[in-house]
Amino acid sequence: MSYGLAGFLANPAAIQECLVTNEPYIAQLHGVRVKTLPIADSGYDAYHVIFCRRDFALANPEVTRAFVAASVRVGVIISKAIRRRPTGSSSPATPR
Repeated sequence: MSYGLAGFLANPAAIQECLVTNEPYIAQLHGVRVKTLPIADSGYDAYHVIFCRRDFALANPEVTRAFVAASVRVGVIISKAIRRRPTGSSSPATPR
């Protein structure tokens, strides 16, 4: 399996995971029109998920706990900033 774009560019029936700001742009530079399907449309929220290999978590429990705790704290800060955002504003409020 290759994660490069060569196979995708060569096969019109191919499907490939991408970052919408990267691979579609590169494909278009090569003359290939693409359609993107945001994973969030399926209900999956990729911005609220943490991935970790089991062997790393088992070998480094303190690091794993610290990372999860810090991620939760950041999530709380961001949530509070969004709630403070003025109605109709497109930019988040700056946390204080």
